[in-house]
Amino acid sequence: MTGGNDIESGSRNPFAPMAVARFATVGSATNLLDVTVKTDAMNQALRYVSDYLDVDPDPECPDPGGTVMSITGDYGMGKTHLAVSLVSHVQSELGDPTRAMYIDLNANSFLGLFRQFIDKVTAEGLRAQVNHYYADTVGEALQRTGLAGDTLSVDAATAPQTIVERLGLMESTLLREVQRTLLAVTQKRDFSVALTLLLRTGFDDSVWNWLVGGVPDQVLADRGITYRIDNDVAALEALGVFALLFGGKRRRFVLAIDELEKIFSVRRKPEAETMTAFQSLLDTASKAGACLILVGLPDFRDVLSPAVHARIPYPVELTGLSAEEIAEFVALVQGQSKSTRVQPFGWDTVRSIRDVTRGNARAVIRLCKLIFRMTEDKAIAASARNLAVDDETVQRAATELFGGPGPADVDRQMRQALAGGDWEYQRDHVLGEGGTTADYWITFPDRESGCAVLITRSLLTAADVDRVIRRLLSVHEADNRADVLVVVAGVLTDTASVRLREPLDRTPLRYVPGTFVEDVRAELATTRQRLPITGSPETTSALERRLTQLAADQAGLIGVVQRLTDTVESAMATSTESIPHPATTLPADVDRLFRDADEALAQLTHIDSMFDTGFRAGAQQARAVTGRVARIPDYFLATGVAVLAQRTVRSFRDALATWYQNRWRAEPSAQDHLDELCDTYDSITEFLPLFRLTPLATAGPLLGAPDVATAHARLNRVQEALEDLGPRVKTAVLRGGLR
Repeated sequence: MTGGNDIESGSRNPFAPMAVARFATVGSATNLLDVTVKTDAMNQALRYVSDYLDVDPDPECPDPGGTVMSITGDYGMGKTHLAVSLVSHVQSELGDPTRAMYIDLNANSFLGLFRQFIDKVTAEGLRAQVNHYYADTVGEALQRTGLAGDTLSVDAATAPQTIVERLGLMESTLLREVQRTLLAVTQKRDFSVALTLLLRTGFDDSVWNWLVGGVPDQVLADRGITYRIDNDVAALEALGVFALLFGGKRRRFVLAIDELEKIFSVRRKPEAETMTAFQSLLDTASKAGACLILVGLPDFRDVLSPAVHARIPYPVELTGLSAEEIAEFVALVQGQSKSTRVQPFGWDTVRSIRDVTRGNARAVIRLCKLIFRMTEDKAIAASARNLAVDDETVQRAATELFGGPGPADVDRQMRQALAGGDWEYQRDHVLGEGGTTADYWITFPDRESGCAVLITRSLLTAADVDRVIRRLLSVHEADNRADVLVVVAGVLTDTASVRLREPLDRTPLRYVPGTFVEDVRAELATTRQRLPITGSPETTSALERRLTQLAADQAGLIGVVQRLTDTVESAMATSTESIPHPATTLPADVDRLFRDADEALAQLTHIDSMFDTGFRAGAQQARAVTGRVARIPDYFLATGVAVLAQRTVRSFRDALATWYQNRWRAEPSAQDHLDELCDTYDSITEFLPLFRLTPLATAGPLLGAPDVATAHARLNRVQEALEDLGPRVKTAVLRGGLR
């Protein structure tokens, strides 16, 4: 490399010491470290917010233009950075910091969220908001009395209270008018009374004490305010009131709430009453003309009800940075314009960083900082003015930074995952006579052989992968029926994942502390199905079966796409035929997308249960049920659409499973074939009239659904499961490292 691609000794390390987003108010000095790379997701989110700000504020316009957006992504993907950027953008566009707020949730309840919100608003800020309504009321009164004009222009910057006092207006009458206005805006009498009291001297403490959860004092009790804001439902109602207050009069108002997984998670699901109240908040915000930005890990959306999902029209999902985006980031950080060479990081270095970090923004920043420091240290030690960044430094930095958890941590969570399962396990088990050792050996009571768990440190280089493959082959030499699960306690690069997937016939499992126990159990459930049943004639190993599959002469992937199309076209003629899933195991994240769609459609149609029940109950009962559903308009058309959709999903899954079996033959064009598969699915489903599924919800109570509401919830689930299935499958495949 030339000197232009080198790090000069003594250079200031330009990368952020803390790779986390920081919130700065409008007008603060720009920090070189807080650079922003405009990714597709960021552009998408910015477009949504810009569209919201551009909505016509004319009071005569029937649509107030409120909306809800979600931003999801794994740890370190840049969710907070994006949310903060959006809020700063709104503040800058509107020229008023109070029109956009960002809240980093530090509690696990909506009550805690509301208290954070009210603390950020402050008593003075709240009074200022109410004063806007008072000023409007005073202005309207002056117009009616003919005192407007010069008086208003002279006193434009004067508080409405001063104008009232100076002109001798009837304050009590004006305050009653303000209260009526606030009642119309907030739709809550108690809040209209309390907020109006803020305009009167001596009532601030009483109102503020009540808003932060205190018992209403006598002043409020005398005016009918007797309850406390001390639970999630009351807090959500209060948040809705403030959305109406801040968004009233067609003012734009944005509220971003970060880390919502602290409230919504698989481990902590809100009560039905709280979910309904949250749904009402989203409705209220939209009707108020406000914009809510909900930010969190992907898990937070998983536990939302279908009705809540339906009220979030603009989802934004963050994925890893590409090599090009990392290159742009490095150039921006160093204050350089983007060019064909990234200084001092060459393109090969950037690609290595992408491979190691998988584009995780936080990991990229931390790794770049460490690489810069290590290279500078080498330059100083060698008394060299300039020194290039090399791959060895990248790998050494990655090992130091992402070396993984200690053996005790992995062992503790492995034992937790294995406790209480329908299996037995041994630690450091020796296989055969050659001394091959498995870190864990797991056996099942009804299966031959067992599963060898091999735990390894970070897989960064080809030598690291070769070492694991040698262990894998040793296991199969000792027991050719054994299944193998590789656990990576550290960095798993995309290249390593692809190389190991072929001999393993599965993706190596990367150690993630928060989900590792569940991940191991899910892998073992898959392993059980892969092992031969005790006493069965099948004794070939998983590896042998895999090699046989790979050696078989199969049709090209373009033919697979054609068969997918043919299968869908023939689905109408064989709409009730069941298609079992192929034997190939898809990665859990990918398979879950197909199973969600398949199960949602099966639950909605009830075809199997209708026929099974009919033949068990006899002709009379079958005739009665069939007759009732036949009278529902377009029921059979809806059933045909549902079955065709189900066949399309299953055929898509079969085609993708075949792609997993064959992709090694098509390298480097496997990515192109994957794109074509997903595009084919999208092209087919584009013409499926899914809007015609509604009659199935109407027929739900006749075919096993508890009630119409449940049937419609199932319809919503189908729509959610099928929406953008092609792109979501592609994203899940690529996220698993199959580039």
